[in-house]
Amino acid sequence: MMYYLASVYSLNADADLRQQRYEYALKRATEYTLKGIPVFSPIIHSHPMSVVYDMPCEFAFWEKLDYNYLDTCDALWVLQMNGWEQSRGVQAEIAYCKSIGKRIKFIECLESPPASSKQTLEAVA
Repeated sequence: MMYYLASVYSLNADADLRQQRYEYALKRATEYTLKGIPVFSPIIHSHPMSVVYDMPCEFAFWEKLDYNYLDTCDALWVLQMNGWEQSRGVQAEIAYCKSIGKRIKFIECLESPPASSKQTLEAVA
């Protein structure tokens, strides 16, 4: 069994927030790996390439590749990080898995990075 670990990445994010989201996904994937649960995270896989080689970080660039990864995994696990419901990529991955009948599991994330790089007065209050 292999699980595809979906997480929000580029939505409303500057480089610092993308890094925080990468580190959060890495932490969660590490927790599963230590338990012997095999997961694949496209964010963990592609973030270093985006940073080191200045590759695009938006879902539009990675979409076809991500669907190929999803095809090889047994289920989609969605990290419900702040912003996941607005993430074009996460929502497209969910829709794709529904269309091919792949199992989907939603994982609560209590202390994930913020939904946006831009802090509003309401968010700070």
